[in-house]
Amino acid sequence: MSTHSYQKDGKTFYRIIFRVNGKQKQRRGFKTKTEAKRAERELLTLADKETAVTNPRLTLGDYLRKWFDGVEGTRDIGTSQKQRIAQHLEHIISNIGELKMKALDKSDVIQLRSKLQTKLAPRTIKQMEIILKAALADGVEDNLLTRNPLQRFKTNSIPFHDKKKVEPFQPNEQALLLKAAKEYADNHDPRWFILVYLALHTGMRRGELFALQWRHINLEKGFITVEQSMEYSNGEAHGKLKGPKSQAGNRTIYITTKCREEIKRYQLWAKETGFKFRKSVGDNDFVLFKDDFEPLNKSAFRSRWQTILKTSGINLLSPNGEPRRLHDLRHTHASNMIFAGLNIKLLQERMGHSTASITLDVYGHIFKSEGEVQYLDALTKWEAAL
Repeated sequence: MSTHSYQKDGKTFYRIIFRVNGKQKQRRGFKTKTEAKRAERELLTLADKETAVTNPRLTLGDYLRKWFDGVEGTRDIGTSQKQRIAQHLEHIISNIGELKMKALDKSDVIQLRSKLQTKLAPRTIKQMEIILKAALADGVEDNLLTRNPLQRFKTNSIPFHDKKKVEPFQPNEQALLLKAAKEYADNHDPRWFILVYLALHTGMRRGELFALQWRHINLEKGFITVEQSMEYSNGEAHGKLKGPKSQAGNRTIYITTKCREEIKRYQLWAKETGFKFRKSVGDNDFVLFKDDFEPLNKSAFRSRWQTILKTSGINLLSPNGEPRRLHDLRHTHASNMIFAGLNIKLLQERMGHSTASITLDVYGHIFKSEGEVQYLDALTKWEAAL
């Protein structure tokens, strides 16, 4: 490395010349020799760590587009998730995409946050910032960037009133729902009961249930392994198999003896049904299937769910005014586990969340409610013992 002075517009500036991977490069525009020497020392440190040097002409927009191409081409994520990432990146690129990567600072992101607060919900802004932070971290890890200016950046906080509060089905509603699903299945076939039953007893996502194959169920030892999900692209009824939502989505869900017996009864019906159509139901067949034994379409259960809800007599809207969904059975399962005393770490693993903080973010209010009950119960027992 070497430092040189040069003249521009009658002023003296300094530049440093260095080599990266055998190629000569230079940095210009330093106002003092001290500033140039400091940059030189930083580059030497980076070279010792075999870290690449960020192209001074690289803009944030160019980098994010390249990063997203990598996400599309190499990461096993669903179509809908890719679309959401693209939407978040568009907010960033259209506003601060022209910024040079070398100049990007936390203040630029904070200004963008302020600008978007009148247009976007706090949760949307937070997700946008999380994606930006992750994209920059990937650049550092892949030696494309020398630093991540958002490494210690705190993403947008969500006001308490803006946090979505899940509303699980109450115990009496669960009983009514299972009864209605059983009646519907008796009039049609057991698929539409076992779907509701498994959603309530395992907390699995719809895509995970639709992708479930018999090889994933161990009735002898009493567990279900989740290792794939059914992904449906926008406008397409037929899905395709993909990995779970995250690495934590690969998990083992233990089931009760009662649940195993219910699955055994359903398995017997599935095999008898296959026999009628000269189909031998094996390990690689789907647990939930269309009449041709292919996986269910995206909307296969939509109208049936509404029919079961109406038959049950349950309010079609939750207490917070949201329509009741099949996904609410996942929340209900989590709620049941919390009230049964399952701790946060085990619940995180059972639900397939990547971190316990996600579990707390979704179910924290239920933990708090149950904690208050247990606290008062403990006080009552303590007072009675005095």
